[in-house]
Amino acid sequence: MVQDLLLSSHANATVYEVNGTKFFFTFNFTEEHWNKILEELTNRNVSASVEIVLIVIYAFLIVGGLISNVLISFVVARRKQMHTARNLYIVNLTVSDISLCLICMPFTLITILRRNWTLGPMLCKLVSLLQGTNVMVSVGTITVIALDRYFTICHKSSQKLMGTRRKVLLSIFLIWLISVLVTSPIFFYQVSVQFGFESSFPGECKKDEIQYFLLVPLLRR
Repeated sequence: MVQDLLLSSHANATVYEVNGTKFFFTFNFTEEHWNKILEELTNRNVSASVEIVLIVIYAFLIVGGLISNVLISFVVARRKQMHTARNLYIVNLTVSDISLCLICMPFTLITILRRNWTLGPMLCKLVSLLQGTNVMVSVGTITVIALDRYFTICHKSSQKLMGTRRKVLLSIFLIWLISVLVTSPIFFYQVSVQFGFESSFPGECKKDEIQYFLLVPLLRR
């Protein structure tokens, strides 16, 4: 839509010559064109009523997630009988869930409600990286807990494999390390693209598709 509006404007071209190569630019947009472009960029993705519903749902999920995970961490910390090596997995999961509630969900809501990104290029990279890392950590922790239960029930060998505090801490460290390494390309290929000619214009936070999807097949080899 925006590209159609830009291409539909008619004006005298300004010619710039660099090292013998000529470049043609047209910047003379009518007020009507600019208004349509800005309206397209700043409009809501959803109606006002749907926006209110989404905000209420996300607020409930964020507050509920924070309260429940903080309570779990508090109970584990206060009760000495729960100071076991395996419960460190639960604490790690609550840390990941808390950061998910504080970082992932609010910015996801902003992305759903608005068409543009106004928080700058660095936050664009960091938020995307942290979102991916938190999801990977949650999945990795749940996977390790499932494996621990499997070896305990089926083979009765979990204590030797991963039951000591040192091994649990090592596995948690590896979960975070692998999660950061797997999601690290997001930091380099997530870019904030400005729609206008100045930094005051709204933009979009997205992956540099060409570089990112060239990298993914290489990592799979």
